[in-house]
Amino acid sequence: MHNSNNDISKEIQKRILAANRCFHGLRKHLRSHPTSKNTKILAYKDLIRPVLTYASETWTLSETNEQSLFESKVLRCIFGAKQENGTWRERCSYELYEIFNEPNIVNYIKVKRLAWAGHLVCMNNDRTIKKIFNTKPDGARSVGRPKL
Repeated sequence: MHNSNNDISKEIQKRILAANRCFHGLRKHLRSHPTSKNTKILAYKDLIRPVLTYASETWTLSETNEQSLFESKVLRCIFGAKQENGTWRERCSYELYEIFNEPNIVNYIKVKRLAWAGHLVCMNNDRTIKKIFNTKPDGARSVGRPKL
């Protein structure tokens, strides 16, 4: 829910908490060795990511909000550690995204926002959301740099 300062951090935090609960409910299955990596990736893409990105078409992400999205934690759980020279280490983010072979969560949200904008442009002009989109605000902007 947006407020007068256009701050959506609380909404994003609610989505992150809901997705985190979903992740912890599935963690046993995501760490399971008999379960294939493709099944784990499908579980993430179909069960956890939609919970996290619900209504993200309306989000204006700041750097802080982008960093709080926890996709790499889930991917580390799915792909596990890497063994090099007899020692185990945690995979780096770039390694995870090479294996995952999908856009990261921030790019995924940006693509959803563009899709929503295209949908909005194609709407009938009598729809309320289209009327709001086409409205020109009255008055002048305040002096100074915008908050975002």
